[in-house]
Amino acid sequence: MNTLGFMALDVRSVRPYTLPLIGAAVLGVAVGQLGSTGYPTATLSIAAVIVTMLVSSYLFSLDERSGLDTLYGLARLTRAQVVVGRYATLLTAALVSTLLGVLAYPLAAWRAGVDAWAGLPEAALGVWCGVGWMIAVQAPVCFRSGYTKARFILLVLALAMFCVVMGGASILQFSVATQSGLPGWGLPALVLTTAAALVGSGALSIRWYRRRDL
Repeated sequence: MNTLGFMALDVRSVRPYTLPLIGAAVLGVAVGQLGSTGYPTATLSIAAVIVTMLVSSYLFSLDERSGLDTLYGLARLTRAQVVVGRYATLLTAALVSTLLGVLAYPLAAWRAGVDAWAGLPEAALGVWCGVGWMIAVQAPVCFRSGYTKARFILLVLALAMFCVVMGGASILQFSVATQSGLPGWGLPALVLTTAAALVGSGALSIRWYRRRDL
């Protein structure tokens, strides 16, 4: 089974919770709309963080609760394949939920009295990269200790990363919209550092997951 095969397995695991996840995404967008008067990028940030956090929590808790870690071994999945597949699933969830926020962003921008498209691509990319950092920070903890032991730490990390994601996206959107000196290398540097963080995080997750006694 390759990475796509493992992602399909994750999707099948999440499928029974599709409606609650959609509800959480819609709620995130709605809350973002309420706060959009001052921070229109909240529409992007809240939906992406909530959905990715819920998908991550559910999948890691299901692994532990249903003994799927053992089944992965019986299915001849290496620990590295499990880690890469899980990261791919979470990044895809972050992308889909960010795009949902993009669809709702024009209304938030209109309510805030700003240009609906100025800085939107940069803000959306910033949100996705920010959630990528959240995954990079949280996933190794889950692979090392399991969800049950790590859930309090994960909650604290999620709250901290949410503040970083929303703040960073707002800065990106404002800088581009007002042309206030966003460095030309800013976005490429953000993408590259996020990719590097995910690669390093993945390597750490593989190392810790291999050492974990299942």
